[in-house]
Amino acid sequence: MVEHILSEISSDLSIQLCHNDPCSVAGSHAIRSPDCVFVKEAALSKTVRTDVDTLSKSGPDELKFHWYEILGFVELKLEDDRLEHHLSKPDVASIAEPMDMGKGKGGGEGKGKSRGKSGGTGASTGSASGKTTLSKSTNHGDGPSATRDEVSGAIPVHGSASAVPAPDTLRRSLRIKEKAVNPIEPPAQTATTQSSNSRKRTGPTLEPGSSKKQKSTSHDKFLLQCASYALEMLSHGSIRTHAFGILVIDERLELLFYDRSLHVRSNVVNFLENPALLVTVIVSLAKLSSKDWGYSPIIELDENTYYKKPERFTEQEPIPSLIKGAKMKLDQELILETQNILFQQHALIGRGTCVLQVSQKSATSSFDWKDKGGLVAKLCFSPENRTSESTILNHISDMIKSDPERLGRICNHLPEVLYHKTIEWDETGVQGRLAKYLEGKNLPYEKRVLRILIMTELFPIIELTKTATLGPAIKDIFNCYRWLFEEAGVLHRDISLKNLMYRKKDGKAYGVLLDFDMAIIITLEDRKPSSKQRTGTLPYMACDLLEPSPPKHVYRHDLESLFYVMLFLTTMYHNGQMIADAKNPLTAWFSLGAEALQAAKERFLPRRPPLPTQHFMDMKNWTVGLQRLFHDGYNARSSAFLKAIDTPTDIPSFDNDTLGGNVDFDKFQKILDRNIELPAERVLLE
Repeated sequence: MVEHILSEISSDLSIQLCHNDPCSVAGSHAIRSPDCVFVKEAALSKTVRTDVDTLSKSGPDELKFHWYEILGFVELKLEDDRLEHHLSKPDVASIAEPMDMGKGKGGGEGKGKSRGKSGGTGASTGSASGKTTLSKSTNHGDGPSATRDEVSGAIPVHGSASAVPAPDTLRRSLRIKEKAVNPIEPPAQTATTQSSNSRKRTGPTLEPGSSKKQKSTSHDKFLLQCASYALEMLSHGSIRTHAFGILVIDERLELLFYDRSLHVRSNVVNFLENPALLVTVIVSLAKLSSKDWGYSPIIELDENTYYKKPERFTEQEPIPSLIKGAKMKLDQELILETQNILFQQHALIGRGTCVLQVSQKSATSSFDWKDKGGLVAKLCFSPENRTSESTILNHISDMIKSDPERLGRICNHLPEVLYHKTIEWDETGVQGRLAKYLEGKNLPYEKRVLRILIMTELFPIIELTKTATLGPAIKDIFNCYRWLFEEAGVLHRDISLKNLMYRKKDGKAYGVLLDFDMAIIITLEDRKPSSKQRTGTLPYMACDLLEPSPPKHVYRHDLESLFYVMLFLTTMYHNGQMIADAKNPLTAWFSLGAEALQAAKERFLPRRPPLPTQHFMDMKNWTVGLQRLFHDGYNARSSAFLKAIDTPTDIPSFDNDTLGGNVDFDKFQKILDRNIELPAERVLLE
């Protein structure tokens, strides 16, 4: 019934019911596809999808739907067998006879059609003719649902919560937990191979005497599955502020809302008892604009440009050229054109950072950057109350300008920012109304703004494939970091592989430290984390910061992160490519949660490290020395704590910031001064 009603909405939208076997939504490593998705009419009329016969199957083989095209999703679950008879009644089926929306472009049947699930069985399936069939299980293939770590904040919801409408039917989920960090995808993550056991199923039917806790668990599983769809929409569907979904379990329906700070659920509605409310919800959704659906208006992508070569969107992996050719209007005098996406964060809760190549489409003389080489735009949804990256970088720039003769060299190791802009919420938009409501109820909500930086292009440090080029770059970054902390009073707090790059200057490589989103100016701010989240990137975080209640972030934690980055570079990369080696313990770190990762790192420190790859063998002298440095420091702390238990009055306080003086800048520097056969002068890049 729900499927047929969905086909009745406005002529501006078409509803696609995605049969998952063997098709899934393109554009992500994850093999996932909701039962039904909202798409724009152009997704049908401008492609080979205009043929309704192909839509009644798993979709045209030559063109899958892409996460960019998904406006919202519907997930259907059948738990109660008593509904089989009810939903099969002729009068129920006749309610949703699809309307004749006319012919679509390209000669096929037009917009407004719904794609039924043919060839398989479903909870309530429809075909192009509008007839209804029913079965107890949905037998369409799907990869495993997202894990709690992966959805980063989409923790299952238990029990009920007081109403928190925004609009009025929305409520905030109880026990929403924010993930400690913003996870990144493993460097070589691939699509999960699916088996018959991993196919999506309807929820289990409770046996007599089953507990409420058991039923709640199945509902939580469905919510986690829905969150996995929102994860892909926000991570691989262009620049989005939020996402919508609908979960239907038997005759019960609830609306789902996801943004970068929290997830919200509506009150549950019984649409058999109140079908008018269901129709009202669907018609209301049909009237939403692209901005209302969550697409950031900063990116203007013409549909004719997007569908110029639609066959490029069939790959089951992220597509760098997804929004190539879009306009980015930053100012009346500055319009950029987007090129390839270089990085996009895979997370729900958090900054949602996206870095993409851009070129100048039009600009006045004040924005003439022709001599700057390649340009990149960085977009991220930062907490409103956090000091902006541009403010941090301006502070650093002012320090350098105060003594350019001595400090001018530091500029080689920092990003060059040409333009910055902050876009605040529209108070009448979705987040604005939600924030206002939650504020009135005294409920926490982390307001975010979209911050944009235009910078000169840098290059991934993994491209430095020999000790002769990587070694000096690592030294550059360490020396830059030390100066930032000791003289500029800046604590970075997010040392990771993606935040270490290099600049090409006079044919040589200079290491660069970038991404100051998480940085703080120590002289102006408390060292405690300013976000509700743990600071750092999980695989590279110091052991201390993986604690359930982490301590304040100190520079020693960043040095430990730098050590881990060096390990990844020298033992997992060869000629710029990651080597998949199951024997390397670091390989597993990308798939572990905070608690398991902390245990893995504690086991790693006292053990023999993995061997460096062929061209980095000389750097073993650095990595082994740093491993011992941190191992000795943690051992010293353990010994001090144990001694304090025995003789608490005789033990002086332990300097935890430096692990008893074992880990500081001088000792780290001493190891980097070890001979690894570096050339006397910086070498030219090949």
